[in-house]
Amino acid sequence: MDVFDKYLKTDATKRTYRYHWNRFTTFSRHKDCINLSDKRLYSLIEEYILHLKKTVSPNSMTAILSAIEFVYSMNDKVINFKKLRRMLPARIKKTGFDKWKTTDIREMIKIANSPRNRALIYFLCSTGARKEAIIESKIKDMTTLEKGCCSITFYPGSTDEYTAYLTPEAFGFLKAYHKTRLKLGSEDYIFTNLKDGKLGAGSLNDNFRGIISQIPED
Repeated sequence: MDVFDKYLKTDATKRTYRYHWNRFTTFSRHKDCINLSDKRLYSLIEEYILHLKKTVSPNSMTAILSAIEFVYSMNDKVINFKKLRRMLPARIKKTGFDKWKTTDIREMIKIANSPRNRALIYFLCSTGARKEAIIESKIKDMTTLEKGCCSITFYPGSTDEYTAYLTPEAFGFLKAYHKTRLKLGSEDYIFTNLKDGKLGAGSLNDNFRGIISQIPED
């Protein structure tokens, strides 16, 4: 049993922490990121924070560092995370991620520069799903319904499983995006990056932030 299953209670937290830990270990290029010296681990985490500053939203960095701190604390590693947290940038004020008016959505669709981004906007508005659910969802989780609608099963097989629905308009935008994909099998993700690989949470945030920043102010 790994530390995620042993010490974390909810499946959603396990998935999130495991995802951030795997991203960190991939960055480190070390097969064993536990049994390095504390000094080397501190330097490695410093390097990762500098990397994150260039690649993800400042609002995401606390959660990422918390996942890394969790793993090391559960393995009795003594690392000064209080000092490391001082490297984190200030959080930025959200610009409309939570509450979008109909007029905002229309402006976002006009601004969106690709079938994928237009589909993402309608997908989020229609399902209200969290970004973690969106990036993990696969084609096999979709079910076409009558009258042009579609259901999506999020977190299938877990205690957090639930179903949301796409309106005919949202489903239409999603199908238009899927027509542009080179690969579209049941195990492929509903949304991917430009190389048909898994879409990252940071990229998803940046997409919406870039679009929202262009909405004219009232």
